[in-house]
Amino acid sequence: MARTVAKRQRRQACRHNETIRDIWGDRWLVGERRPTHYRFAIYMGWPYPESGLQKSGKAAVIVTASLSAHMRAHAMRPYAYPLPIGDNARRRVRELLGIGPRQWMDARLNWWLDRIDDLGTLSSAKFVAKHRAEAWTRMGNLSAGLVWKMRVALLGRQRPPVGWWRSPEIRTLVNSQLSVDAIAKRLGVSPLTVYGIRYRIKKLTRR
Repeated sequence: MARTVAKRQRRQACRHNETIRDIWGDRWLVGERRPTHYRFAIYMGWPYPESGLQKSGKAAVIVTASLSAHMRAHAMRPYAYPLPIGDNARRRVRELLGIGPRQWMDARLNWWLDRIDDLGTLSSAKFVAKHRAEAWTRMGNLSAGLVWKMRVALLGRQRPPVGWWRSPEIRTLVNSQLSVDAIAKRLGVSPLTVYGIRYRIKKLTRR
């Protein structure tokens, strides 16, 4: 989804000398109003000068209560709900709200640590199925490949239990019409491992 407003949602110039206040109570001179898809508008403008109404520099995003509430509500998925502002402006606002990159990364790591038991015991596919709806990622997507990477990062490379590939679930997946690469991603293994499992399953069925 594009990070700009639709063509039918035109950016609107605001009334001359219109002012609003941000969430900290500071007064701003409004220069532009940008509609969003979320029932609130983003306002662009300049800090209201005490000595007059002269505008200086480029208009900035005004952190209104509606914008703040939207960003805080979707803090774990900052790119899943696009806004008609640039990435630099988005990052600046998130920093002001205390949900910048450092805080986001710390919270993301805690999300994985809270689920470390599942990370160590469930297959990548089962972990995705269980935690996909609440995934802490920028777009809200959780893949088996990401699960495998985080498992290696947090737990190291683990040898799977002997005969893990004999389970009916794994055998059904390996014998499915999916490509080898797709199966490998779901299992969190290499494509070569998938070929090896297929070979061993065929040997078992011939007995």
